[in-house]
Amino acid sequence: MKIKNAKLIILVLILQFIISSCSKPIEQIDIDKSIDNIFRTKELICDRLYLFENDDYSYSYLPDEVPGDLYSTYYSLMYLELINEEHVTPLYSKAVFDSVRTIQDIFYITEIFKNTLDDLAINHIYENVNNLYNPDGYFIIDTNYKTLDIHGDDNLLFSTWTACKIFQSINRDYDYSSIRNWLESYDIDIKNKVNPDMDYFDLVLMYYELCLLLDLDTSEIIRFIELNIAKYETQLMQELGSIEFVFHLSTYMTLIEHLGKSIDTNKFIISEIVKMYKIESGGFSISSRESTNPLPVYIFSKLIYNSIDYDFSNCTKYVLRHQRNDAMFIPYVISEGDIESTYYAYLTLIQLGINIDSELSQYCEKNKNERNSLQYIYLDSLSTKEIADEYIMDIVTDLSTKKISSINDINRILLLLQILEDKNIVIPDDLTNRLCDSLLKYITEVSAQKDKQIRSALKATEYAALSAYLMLNNQNKSINKLVQEILSNMPKDNLFSVYYYVRLHNIASDKINIANIPFSFSNELIYMLDNCASDLGNFSFEYDDISISMVSNYYGVYISNYLYLEDEEKSK
Repeated sequence: MKIKNAKLIILVLILQFIISSCSKPIEQIDIDKSIDNIFRTKELICDRLYLFENDDYSYSYLPDEVPGDLYSTYYSLMYLELINEEHVTPLYSKAVFDSVRTIQDIFYITEIFKNTLDDLAINHIYENVNNLYNPDGYFIIDTNYKTLDIHGDDNLLFSTWTACKIFQSINRDYDYSSIRNWLESYDIDIKNKVNPDMDYFDLVLMYYELCLLLDLDTSEIIRFIELNIAKYETQLMQELGSIEFVFHLSTYMTLIEHLGKSIDTNKFIISEIVKMYKIESGGFSISSRESTNPLPVYIFSKLIYNSIDYDFSNCTKYVLRHQRNDAMFIPYVISEGDIESTYYAYLTLIQLGINIDSELSQYCEKNKNERNSLQYIYLDSLSTKEIADEYIMDIVTDLSTKKISSINDINRILLLLQILEDKNIVIPDDLTNRLCDSLLKYITEVSAQKDKQIRSALKATEYAALSAYLMLNNQNKSINKLVQEILSNMPKDNLFSVYYYVRLHNIASDKINIANIPFSFSNELIYMLDNCASDLGNFSFEYDDISISMVSNYYGVYISNYLYLEDEEKSK
């Protein structure tokens, strides 16, 4: 079949990717439980959204568009466990091994999923670590590691220490005899070290902990640490403000623990350290000049947890805002708000019945640089109402001259019409006719598609275009008939298509007679919403989808509310 419109083909392919339907069968559904899950998710969303609110009352995007990583997840969970913060932990799947590059990655996996590892996973971990074993008695970092200088290579000490930690963590028996022999031959030269530098202490710490793991004598090492710890402290304070300070502080704190002592550094000094590395948005930086990441957050929190009084609430908020829907964490990069996230966050809060008048006014006041955005104009129309009517009419004129070729074009028209309705602005007849003609042309093009797959992929855009047409109050018998026709078959596959169906149903209820097409509070739709709801307080677009956004959250809450209202109406 030939399709003349190339743009339409591209649009179809994009939409097919976004809204591909799920064939998951609906088995025995506990409707009451599903409804409870939906409303629980709505309650959680409010708390979750506020994690992403910035000081200027804008909102940052949700982290699900960014891949999670093992490093960030490990140290984030270490921090949350340190401060006894309730959190959602990731569930193990073999897919996490797709990101494995080194033995350290395997260590992260073992620690992150330690409570969810089954026998199959443990065997997989064991095999991957054992593949890194060298017959000389040590483990390499990864299979590409080619170093031949065994005794002089500190990386081998680290990788061997890591391997032994993993084996003990997964409770697998292992013959450590060859490792003991290699370690005993490792020339650490403790007896002859008079003025050890800080990097040497890192080596000593790994050597000591590996000896502990292998039940080797550590008395000589302990004496060395006790004799030299004061020198280490002096060198450490000389690095204050640098990146190296963070890593060496971690070593120092661990050494102190092994000596059975507490950190007795002056509380004033600790407070000054905290001030130097603390960042405004919460958390701690990797240096006094750099942005943060999970390691310093954990290290500095551990330093101050039992030392000084400290409010961890902002830090915890900062950490949790980087957790994905699959409970993994992304690198600590989310900070600045964006208009898209802000717009849908506020819409969601409104749908949840939250009074946001004060926050919204503050946002509009602090973010006037966004005033050219229709989304900002809409938010402004709900609060300060500073945008001039003439400015809005200029946008109407501009949109009326443009061809509609995508769902984004239609969404701009829908948003603009909503703004006009809220501000009681009447569009001149000539502009109304232009918009209607453009919408009608697009609707005709879509409805003429004979291919069921293409028509299905375009159904959301068809719902949206028809909604915009009805909002213009243009009475058209053929359009009204088409609306009634497509409303008789409600989609139940994903939030994307259902949301636009619900909007059309809502608008059509006011504009034309659709009394014979009641909105169904159906088991299938409840099941879909329940399966799109996550434990963190998010809605995804479709079943088992970890792609979460402010948009999908809003769609889920909007649909849930409409279902509830329609059900309430029917029960009267």
